[in-house]
Amino acid sequence: MVKVTGSRDCGNSPKNKLAQTIGVALESGEFLADVFSEDIVWQQPDIEIQGSEAVQHA
Repeated sequence: MVKVTGSRDCGNSPKNKLAQTIGVALESGEFLADVFSEDIVWQQPDIEIQGSEAVQHA
């Protein structure tokens, strides 16, 4: 189980809140279909994952 303590600075910055939401979703295994496009590309140092379904199952 992942425990996340959110930043207090996100309240005044929608971009920071979105970045935090994406980071939490990726770390916890949640998938935000309404945030990611179908042709998303997730680049990691040793692999590139393409497509929302592939990212969802990664």
